[in-house]
Amino acid sequence: MRSLRVRAGAALLCLAASATLVSCGGSDDTAADGTVTLDYWLWDDRQLPAYEDCAAAFHEDNPKIKIKITQTAWLQYWQNLTTQLVSGEAPDVWVNQTTYSPTYATGGQILDLQPLVERDDVDLSGYQPGLTEPWVKDGKRYGLPRTGTPWRWSTTPTCSRSRAWTRTTCGT
Repeated sequence: MRSLRVRAGAALLCLAASATLVSCGGSDDTAADGTVTLDYWLWDDRQLPAYEDCAAAFHEDNPKIKIKITQTAWLQYWQNLTTQLVSGEAPDVWVNQTTYSPTYATGGQILDLQPLVERDDVDLSGYQPGLTEPWVKDGKRYGLPRTGTPWRWSTTPTCSRSRAWTRTTCGT
């Protein structure tokens, strides 16, 4: 059960980070009543129901934030993501992998979560030693593992720097 809490916590940290920063950037996904819709992408159709449940629970606690989940098959996922990043229409949050993360970090396309980890006093001890380090580059944390165990350590929700925020309005 602990790994489920860690996984959900990592996903929700990223969602919370997105929600916090959406108000900074003036997302074009904000309705007149202030409701924000965040696009969340993943590739694993077997995990889609759990993500939908998590998003529903998050929305229940945060009624002004809606999560639109898009699931795409593995091969199309990375091609679609690259296309969306290049066009400036990337999802707000997506499930990333350690092999792709350095490219997105170097390109300035993902958000440094470290200030949010520190602000919210996120306890990283729930992860096995060494699992959080692949997500750190040049002192910035670009993700957290979805679980605390090695078998799924290489994937994580990643927060985009797409239309939901910009460096100048958020000061990052």
